[in-house]
Amino acid sequence: MQTSDEEETLAALSQARAQLHDQLSKIEFDDKKHDAAVNSISLIIRTLDKIEQMTKSLRQEQVAIEDEINREAHDKLREKVKTLILAAAKREQKQK
Repeated sequence: MQTSDEEETLAALSQARAQLHDQLSKIEFDDKKHDAAVNSISLIIRTLDKIEQMTKSLRQEQVAIEDEINREAHDKLREKVKTLILAAAKREQKQK
């Protein structure tokens, strides 16, 4: 269950990734601009790595939150079933 903020963040990261890949494909290699091209590629690759790390981190956090919500729902359901069973047992005792 993603919030709109998470969806927007993942969309922004995806867009940034696409733009960086586009920039990477446009870099021209010639002797005069070799160092600048290498520096640009290096920066783009580091940025792409950071984007991947952030995306992975967001997804892991999302899974952890969903797991916690599922555990809480399970615990609440378990307590409700326990309460219903105890109430049914009390009614059964009263009828005897």
